[in-house]
Amino acid sequence: MLAACIVAACVVAACGGRPPAAATPEPTASLAGRVFPLGQVYLLGVSDSATPVPDTTLEVPRDTLRYVVLRHAPPGDLTYAEVFFPANAFGPGPGDSVRVTLHPRPDSYVLDVATAQPFDSARVTFKYAVNFEAPPGALARYGSAVAFERTLAIGRLLPDSSIAFLASTRPAADNLSATITEPGSYAIGAPR
Repeated sequence: MLAACIVAACVVAACGGRPPAAATPEPTASLAGRVFPLGQVYLLGVSDSATPVPDTTLEVPRDTLRYVVLRHAPPGDLTYAEVFFPANAFGPGPGDSVRVTLHPRPDSYVLDVATAQPFDSARVTFKYAVNFEAPPGALARYGSAVAFERTLAIGRLLPDSSIAFLASTRPAADNLSATITEPGSYAIGAPR
C-alpha cells in the first residue's frame, strides 16, 4: 500500500503541478535612450530568400483602434511586422480618418512610418523568426546568432545618420516590440 502511494505521488509530481503564469514581455538589453552613429550598429537583415513586403497605405479612423499586419509577398506570406494604432492616437483634427503609409525596406528590418498628421502613440512589433539574418561581423562580435538576437532593440533612425534606441520588449520568441510616438523610420539593431 505504501509503495502504491509513493508511486502515485511521483506520477502527480511528474505531471507538472500548476500551469505557468502568463508570460510578461521580456525587456531587451538596456539600450533604451542610447544614441549611436549608424556606423556603430549592426542592423538586422532580411534573408535573401525572403519575398518582399509591399508598401501599405490606408486610412485610419480617428476614433477606432487599428491593427495593420505587414506580410511578405506569397509564397512566403509570413508576417514581417504589425503596427497598432490605439483609438484616438491621432487626436482631434480635420476629417474622420488619417492617411498612413508603411514602407518596409527590402534588405533589413527597417520600417518607414509616414502619416498625414502627427500621432501620440502607436506600437510596432517586428516578427523575424524565419527571415532573420545577422549582418557580417555580428556573429564574430556576439559569438552566436542567439546572443546577437538577445541584444537587439528597436530604434528610431535620426536625420544625422544615428539611431536612438527605444524601450523594447519581446512579447514572444523572435518578436520585438516598441512604442513609437511619431512618424519616422524604425529599425532593429544592436551595437557593434
